[in-house]
Amino acid sequence: MSASRIAFLFGVLLPTAPINLLAQQEPFIEPGDTVKVAVDGVAHEGIVLALKPDTLLLDVRDATAPLALLLASVTSLKVKRGQESRALIGGLKGLLLGAGGGAFLGYLSCACEPKESDCVDTNVTKGVLIGGVFLGGIGFAIGSGIKVDRWETVPLDKLRVGLVPQRTGRLGLAVCASIRF
Repeated sequence: MSASRIAFLFGVLLPTAPINLLAQQEPFIEPGDTVKVAVDGVAHEGIVLALKPDTLLLDVRDATAPLALLLASVTSLKVKRGQESRALIGGLKGLLLGAGGGAFLGYLSCACEPKESDCVDTNVTKGVLIGGVFLGGIGFAIGSGIKVDRWETVPLDKLRVGLVPQRTGRLGLAVCASIRF
C-alpha cells in the first residue's frame, strides 16, 4: 500500500473512532425513562417517548398529545433512577435527638444529689448511649419505610448528536451520551 493510501485511510478512519466509542456507550436517557425537564423556566415531568437529534418527545400526564421539546431550549434535565429509603437519615435524626434528650435527662437525674461530677458524668453518658441507641433504632425503622425517588442530573453538554455505523454499512444519526476520562 502506498503512503498516500495509508494517509487517506488514516484521514477517514481516525475521525470515526470516537463515533464508534460513542455508539457503544449507554445513553443517559432512553425511551421509557421518567424525566424532569425545564424549558424556559417551565418544568415538565413525563415519560420519554423518543429522543431525536434535536427534539425530546415526552408523554406528559395531563397533556392530550405528546410534548415535543427542542433540545437546544432545555435548561435542565433529570432522570429518575429508582427509589431509595430514608433509613440512614431517620437513624441519624433519631440518634441525635435521643442522645441529646438522654444527656439532658441524665443531667436532671443528678439534680436531687449534690452536683458530684461522678454522678453527672456517669448519668449523662448512660443517657446519651441509651437514648441515642433507642431513638436511633426507631428513626432507622421509620426511615426504612419511607421511599423517595432518586433523580440523576444529566449534564446538558453530555447530549450529543453523532454518526453511528449501522449493520447495513450506512451511517445513521443518533443522540448519545459522551463521557470524558
